[in-house]
Amino acid sequence: MKISAEVPVKVGVLVINQNNKRDVAGLLKSLESVLWEEMEVLLMDNNCSPSQKSKQLVDKSRLSIRREVVAETLSESAAYNMLIDKAMLAGCDWVWLVDSRYRVLAEAVKVLSQGLADNQVGLVGGGVKTSRGMEAGGGGVGWASFRLFDRYDETEVGGWWQPVDWVRIENLLVRAKAIEKVGRFTTNFFHGYEDMDWGIRIKASRWKGKVWTKPLVRETSKLKLTPLRAYCWGRNPWLIIARHFGGGAKVGRYLGYTLINVPVNWLGLMRLDRGRELAQAYLTGVVDGWRLVSGGKG
Repeated sequence: MKISAEVPVKVGVLVINQNNKRDVAGLLKSLESVLWEEMEVLLMDNNCSPSQKSKQLVDKSRLSIRREVVAETLSESAAYNMLIDKAMLAGCDWVWLVDSRYRVLAEAVKVLSQGLADNQVGLVGGGVKTSRGMEAGGGGVGWASFRLFDRYDETEVGGWWQPVDWVRIENLLVRAKAIEKVGRFTTNFFHGYEDMDWGIRIKASRWKGKVWTKPLVRETSKLKLTPLRAYCWGRNPWLIIARHFGGGAKVGRYLGYTLINVPVNWLGLMRLDRGRELAQAYLTGVVDGWRLVSGGKG
């Protein structure tokens, strides 16, 4: 059954196949029962092996799917940026980023359509059901702290709209007009926190963000922890501080040194010399071309 927003909109659903065809198949199946009034799926095979390519899924699906294939592996944010461009050119009013490791729940569109009816809202999301429990779909951010992934009582009846500064990339609706104003993802983050950076920029341009507190998507496959992701998750919060809250750059450098050097070396995620190299990059204030001072990219 198709569900319309209060004001008819065209939604582009962005999905990335990262050699996880089985997950993508499950997500597409869940989307078939929660159609918007006008919806198009943009699906990217991100340098997938022949057996993991999505052509057969597209041919069998009842959804309107535009398939893109890239021959080199893109970071998540770079891949989404390419799909965002395609969605904007197709005249989409909103883009909906849904992680392929998740399934969309039946009530998702009915709830989300209420959220995007507010003309002052540029970001909309909802709760996320993971193996760790029920988590918020976004949070707040300030100089001293980030509010990340608040947990909610799963037995509580009903949900409510909560104002947020940013929305999680696993289930993220962004208004096309907001993207036109602030641009797309910043790709320097590579893994993690690009959604937070985007949210801060969108909020600064006077758009509001809000999330539904109850789950609208459910995790079915865990994200694998790799050395690169571990590195980025330690580094990227301090890139956020450096870029948006310049006064915290010095604090960020030394906390970043600890976050990188200790986990990398003690947990054996990388070779010892690599851990020291990454930590030294924090100490000198330069990480992958970013200078951790108020000026941003150096």
